[in-house]
Amino acid sequence: MKRSLFILIFFLFSLTGFSQGIVFSQLNHSKLNITPGFAGSSKVQDIVLQHRNFSPAGWGNYLTYRASFSRHFDAINGGVALQLIRDEQGQGAISRSYISGMYAYQIRLQPNLTIHPALEAKYAIYSLNTTDLVFPDMFDPVKWEIDEGPENIIRRSDHYLEFNAGFVLTYKNEYLRRYRDWTLGLAVRHLNKPTSLLHNQQKIHRQWLLYFDIELFLKQLDTYQSSTVLIPAFLYAAEQGHHRFHYGTYLKYKTFRVGAFLRHNAAMSYLVPIFQIGAAFPDIHLDYSYDAGFLNYKKASFFSGAHEVTLSINLSIKGSNKQ
Repeated sequence: MKRSLFILIFFLFSLTGFSQGIVFSQLNHSKLNITPGFAGSSKVQDIVLQHRNFSPAGWGNYLTYRASFSRHFDAINGGVALQLIRDEQGQGAISRSYISGMYAYQIRLQPNLTIHPALEAKYAIYSLNTTDLVFPDMFDPVKWEIDEGPENIIRRSDHYLEFNAGFVLTYKNEYLRRYRDWTLGLAVRHLNKPTSLLHNQQKIHRQWLLYFDIELFLKQLDTYQSSTVLIPAFLYAAEQGHHRFHYGTYLKYKTFRVGAFLRHNAAMSYLVPIFQIGAAFPDIHLDYSYDAGFLNYKKASFFSGAHEVTLSINLSIKGSNKQ
């Protein structure tokens, strides 16, 4: 029997949501997906492998895979990053693949203040596989069976090229010991407003993202790795009347890290608590997070939680401050 995508509403719902960007819960490991200004920055010089799995009850798995490489090069006075993302919805009925390249130029405004303006070119491939979709007119209510006749919609695919821009402003505190540094990031996505998948006359609206974090010392020891640090983080995204907030804090104690966050929209029609735990060794970071589900959904909740796992390999130069 064909996989359990039972009604056309799922198909229509998915198409209307294609313009929405992919959301990751672990802000510390998905900074390149927030703004290209993080390419090669002091906090994002690494190789990252990331997997996200969430399963709306009865609607099939949503699987997302992400791999990225980011490194600073003195010869070009900036950072270069490459990012690959694969997203599968409804057990593969709908898939999205992205490959993007980023370059961030480094400008030192003051001895401790640096700005990284950046550009990103992203190529997207979308595909719709109707082979495993079950439409209402394929169901025989008398026999209570699925008719294997011709399907309403043929298999389709589409692609587009988009350009994004942004910057990251970083301040490193070398004197006051209450905080180590702070980071402010801004991004504008879909600068060229590419045509949306399967909507020939519809353009993807621009999206604005604002990010901020700061590292606060609770107990400072000889090295950063051995110190206890509180790291509040905030992300805001806006797109044509839709507003998303994602904020919370990490607590780093020696090599361990725990975090608690909330994600919601402006109307508070949903509220997603997120819990994260990880280990941050000098060269390898491993993190796991869980989205606990909708706590304040206006209708019956179909969200059953999401798991996210990340492996990060630090490429920072030996002896420099590693995140």
